[in-house]
Amino acid sequence: MEPQFSPALLAEHRHRLFLSYRDLAVRAGCAHESISKWEKGLYSPRPASIRRLAEALGISPLDLCEITGEPASDWTPGPVVPQESAA
Repeated sequence: MEPQFSPALLAEHRHRLFLSYRDLAVRAGCAHESISKWEKGLYSPRPASIRRLAEALGISPLDLCEITGEPASDWTPGPVVPQESAA
């Protein structure tokens, strides 16, 4: 499967930290207009920008992506967490 940038996940993580567009832009070293356009899905950030956004948000770059399509050769899923059985 191929990871694709998700505007909704960027907004979710930014809101979780109570950051404005400007706050995140300062942390990530980009323009606040870019944050707005990325969250609205008007443009997709380049991989380097995704890495800077993730670092500014304290998350992995994959946390800003949805997994779609065919498996990517360089992507591995996270650990499987067993669920408690209902007894």
